[in-house]
Amino acid sequence: MSTDLYSLEDHENPTSKNTFTWIKCNESTSAKRVYFYHNKDKTRWAIKGITGSFKDKDFLIYTFNIPYEEGNITKTYNLTYEFQAQESIDDPADAIITYMAEEAEVTITINTLTERATGSFKATFKDESAHMNVTGDFEMYEIQKEYP
Repeated sequence: MSTDLYSLEDHENPTSKNTFTWIKCNESTSAKRVYFYHNKDKTRWAIKGITGSFKDKDFLIYTFNIPYEEGNITKTYNLTYEFQAQESIDDPADAIITYMAEEAEVTITINTLTERATGSFKATFKDESAHMNVTGDFEMYEIQKEYP
């Protein structure tokens, strides 16, 4: 599942109560924009936390996808390529670099009736991208609209 990052960058955090925080390189960050949605075919949930902007060349996003399920679910997922980090680079074309986790663990509780999800995550990346290693947590209070 892919979502146009430029379209996400221009949207305000749709639900200000949603939180997505992480610790990277011993620094704690709270995402400025948080997304919790499923794809159109309802095969995947996606959760994204974004800070910065392309314009300021300080864009940073952590995102992961897990299988779609309905109801009240509590599970732990071991992920690799489904957990990604992206950061802007100093380039006139507003380019970004995408890193895929070498190993990630996401523990999540989703209740689709109340549209609430809580959980935590930890991801490690290969040596050349180890600066993206992260731990964090999230609390979502609303499922946003579907994305393709």
